[in-house]
Amino acid sequence: MNNKVIETNHLSKIYVMGGEEIKAVDDVDLVITRGEFISIMGPSGSGKTTLLNLIGCIDRPTSGTILFEGQDISKLKESQLDQLRLRKAGFVFQNFNLIPVLTALENVMLPMEMAGVARKEQIKRATELLAWVGLPKRIHHKPRELSAGENQRVGIARALANNPTILFADEPTGNLDSRIAQEIALLFKRVNSDYGTSIIIVTHNPGIAEIATRYLKMMDGHFV
Repeated sequence: MNNKVIETNHLSKIYVMGGEEIKAVDDVDLVITRGEFISIMGPSGSGKTTLLNLIGCIDRPTSGTILFEGQDISKLKESQLDQLRLRKAGFVFQNFNLIPVLTALENVMLPMEMAGVARKEQIKRATELLAWVGLPKRIHHKPRELSAGENQRVGIARALANNPTILFADEPTGNLDSRIAQEIALLFKRVNSDYGTSIIIVTHNPGIAEIATRYLKMMDGHFV
């Protein structure tokens, strides 16, 4: 089995703004192996989120290659990328991105429904995941009835719904106070240790950077 989940070679992303080229990601080489927990820190505008979107198959690079479990994703159609994201990747967002009209249980079931999992199995796994993240009594609550920290726990459970190979998280503690942020940081560590999921987190939170197995710093589109 290939131990590399993600491998990039000379990865670049250039935006043209006002006739000027901006290198958001500049010639980045990166390897993420199975079970690795990586944090990326750096100032705003350093390219962290752009890099995450590229390796998470949300955006396409200007040049360079991205291999996802050995597969060159530039050769995949949009429909194939959709399936790769759905089945192999989990995403956790700063603003949670939960659907307001759905309960916690329904939000976690949604990726499984999209993947064609039987409804009985959806309910069983979503219930188990919500208990695992510490919300066994909140499964029928909607996002507006939950605290920010609870919503992020739901977001993590949803990201794990289809048992992804890798979890991508963009400033997952950005909207949380310091105590709750530390609880969420430790929850990511549990995800990594209990499930063996590879994790890559863009963060300004030193608490997450400290518990990651590898810490990288970005500046001007590349690692320093």
